Amino acid sequence: MSTETTFHDTRVTELACQWLKPDGATKLMDYFQQVFPVAQRYGVEGKVRLVPESTPAGDLKPQVIAVLEWPRLESFDAFMEDPDYRRLYALRDAALDRLTVTHARPIAFKPVVLSADKLYAFSGMWVRPDGGAERLIDYTCKAAPIAGDYGAKPLLEFVPLRAAFGDFLPTGVQLTEWPHHEAFGRFHADKRVAELQPLRDSALSKLTITLCRAQIAAH
Repeated sequence: MSTETTFHDTRVTELACQWLKPDGATKLMDYFQQVFPVAQRYGVEGKVRLVPESTPAGDLKPQVIAVLEWPRLESFDAFMEDPDYRRLYALRDAALDRLTVTHARPIAFKPVVLSADKLYAFSGMWVRPDGGAERLIDYTCKAAPIAGDYGAKPLLEFVPLRAAFGDFLPTGVQLTEWPHHEAFGRFHADKRVAELQPLRDSALSKLTITLCRAQIAAH
């Protein structure tokens, strides 16, 4: 199964990482069913739901990464003040052990197709201020063709604006599609990539990579 979605640079993307309590799965679904109609009053649109499987870099491994879209930051802020949302605090807190919400802008807006049988790398990058951006561009230009040899496809890139909850505020976020775990592993074991690692490390002060599956709703 697959689904197509489009991100817009005139709207705000929400990246919500959710860590569930041991008995939180059912409560979270109950929370979603109640909170989404409230959020829709303010123009929210659900985009992608990612289910993490492993974390090859960093420590970002929630149970769910929900990607949504709001008309503007003020829409989210108004939703947060809605009394009907405030009444759901207890249910939210009963379901979640931890929550981070990061608002971002997509760099490029185009239709993207996500498939249940593909692997998705959700990457957060903290770029060093001393020329790290230029070194990251250099690394990307050299590493991208190698990644392409293993079937990687860059899908989305976001520039974070603020951390509304928690402390997840990298300089940039990327979503890359891989055929499977083996392709991702072979890319990172490639000696050409190993030779480029010092360049990547000189560009970034921190890197998180979370490998996920896209949860596609049946129609």
